[in-house]
Amino acid sequence: MSSRTIRALLDVSDERRRQNAKWGEQNHPLDTWITVLVEEVGEAAQDVLKGRIGECRQELVQVAAVAVAAIEFIDRGCPAVPLLNAGEKAAYEEAAAQRASSPTEDRTASDHREESRG
Repeated sequence: MSSRTIRALLDVSDERRRQNAKWGEQNHPLDTWITVLVEEVGEAAQDVLKGRIGECRQELVQVAAVAVAAIEFIDRGCPAVPLLNAGEKAAYEEAAAQRASSPTEDRTASDHREESRG
């Protein structure tokens, strides 16, 4: 494994630790994991379009960390959780839309998910 690969994986591992410290073990429905993952990919794409390569790298670290969190959830046997209901989906989509129109902050998609479910 190259030193660049090791650095990238260490950054993803650090992001997972940060997420766990902030949110604890997350057991969301798979549709929520995919929604969060796609949101993070979208943020990386916005950074590319704006020429913000450093910010794009950080978003890609978050993409990888969210993917790892979803894999961890699956590996725990997908503990039974309900799918988002229509109201929860609407709140999540509204929070995502607000974030897309506001300046970039140091927050992950999981921050939005928790706020919208709050």
